[in-house]
Amino acid sequence: MAKDKAPEYFTEWTDEMIERFLIKRTNAGELNDTDFDIAIYAYQFMLPEVFTRFLVLFKETGLDINAKNVEGQTVLQYISTHGRSEEYVKALAAAGAE
Repeated sequence: MAKDKAPEYFTEWTDEMIERFLIKRTNAGELNDTDFDIAIYAYQFMLPEVFTRFLVLFKETGLDINAKNVEGQTVLQYISTHGRSEEYVKALAAAGAE
């Protein structure tokens, strides 16, 4: 399914649903900074407007929006290399990502 189209049966994300993405998964942090893995995992599942809400909670929780992967890329640098990432990049930049 295209990343820019949510399934018809799933139209609203609750705050509780978004908060679940802040929980460290078992393999998070094995290669990359844990906060990087948490942000990328959310990015992979969320549409831009939900990802923007996630970033607010991400920062409020004290997670590092500039965490890096094993190659030294920040979340913003990594996501900006993907097609159709413009809205995600804008959300990250507005949240203070570098």
